[in-house]
Amino acid sequence: MGKKFTVPMAREEFFNGLVSEWSIYEAIKRKELPAVHIGRRILLDEDTLNTWWQKKQADSVHSEIEIQRGVLRRVQ
Repeated sequence: MGKKFTVPMAREEFFNGLVSEWSIYEAIKRKELPAVHIGRRILLDEDTLNTWWQKKQADSVHSEIEIQRGVLRRVQ
């Protein structure tokens, strides 16, 4: 088990201030990032953050934009 972080701690110590607290809270809300709720406090595990971050990196490399060709649209 890794180190435990609150959301503000994770922002500063794990992400070095490069990810906003809002983004972290949204990922937790969308159930993309597992977290433990104890009262009003939200705790994140370092191993879980590493796994989530690696998945986000892999998704960004493997995501392909599907381009539709030959479809005519009328712009209004």
